[in-house]
Amino acid sequence: MLRDDAKFFFCLTGFLGFVVFYLAASILFMDPVLGLLYGSCGCFAFSILGRLLLRYVLRGVMLSTAGGSQTRNDKISEQATESHSENKPAVESSSSVDGKSIKPLSSALKQIQKQR
Repeated sequence: MLRDDAKFFFCLTGFLGFVVFYLAASILFMDPVLGLLYGSCGCFAFSILGRLLLRYVLRGVMLSTAGGSQTRNDKISEQATESHSENKPAVESSSSVDGKSIKPLSSALKQIQKQR
């Protein structure tokens, strides 16, 4: 669904097309009925052109916004990676819970990689 500003732009270009074609046809042919016919065709043509122009403008705005958010997401992921690497445990030792030995996840992953 189009927003109100987009609808306004669409209607404004259609009205502009009607006025231009109506005035041109009325002056050239000296017939207001023929001017109305040409004006309605001009309204249709200009409104479609205005809609195409609006699509390109909105697509450009969305791409520039997406590009800005993409770089922002990259910065956030880099910060998360840095903070994760800073939070590594200083000592990798096994701990005991209820008399059972628990190995840290990193050493378990290393053992699995060695087995492959």
